Amino acid sequence: MAANDTQIASWYSISVTVAPDASEAIEYAFNSLEALGTEINHLRKKNAESVTVVGYFNELPDEERVQDELHYALTVYGFTEETAMQVVRDKIEETDWLAEWKKHWKPSDVGAFVIAPPWSDVDHSDKIVIRIEPNMAKDNATLNGIDGTIDFAIGSLDGDTSTFDFVCANLTLDVILPLLPMLVEKSGKTLVLSGILADQRSEIVTALAVLEIDNAEIKQAGEWISVVHRRES
Repeated sequence: MAANDTQIASWYSISVTVAPDASEAIEYAFNSLEALGTEINHLRKKNAESVTVVGYFNELPDEERVQDELHYALTVYGFTEETAMQVVRDKIEETDWLAEWKKHWKPSDVGAFVIAPPWSDVDHSDKIVIRIEPNMAKDNATLNGIDGTIDFAIGSLDGDTSTFDFVCANLTLDVILPLLPMLVEKSGKTLVLSGILADQRSEIVTALAVLEIDNAEIKQAGEWISVVHRRES
């Protein structure tokens, strides 16, 4: 290798597509193969017919050993080899994930504001620019020079929580649903719910209907929806 060559780090993956209830068996097989780590890709679909379980390795294990471990794990968990619908092996080159991730975050106009990451340029001099770093709220307040004007608190939502004119719950639906009655009660004028997948629309609508709310405003952006409930004066 020449002195100015750069050694590119890489590792390997094995992806196995199976029925959701067989995913634990595949993770067991990957652990037996001494994987560096595993992940399960549900593709954010509720009641999906299949999931992909991925194991990561410094070097790919021998193919025969992989088949043996998969067969053993599936058998132990009560499945047949046909449960593994697809097995894919890949080589993964090292990537600057932070740089790649930043490419997907662009400034967004929201009324009189522009919400932008710290590394982007903003041309709208007539609007108020709010810089948001994927970090704690205490740090973003400092970034925007308003840390002395906002009160932050960590605690639970309960009967002793004060009522506020505006309440925003940016949470996943499984977290929102148990809190929904309290969120409605504590929002004096406006409640915004976000972090809900579009295919969960009927679930949140049904939950709101139980609370006699049938006029909520629902907006969709890609695979996500937001729900806005405004109290009548």
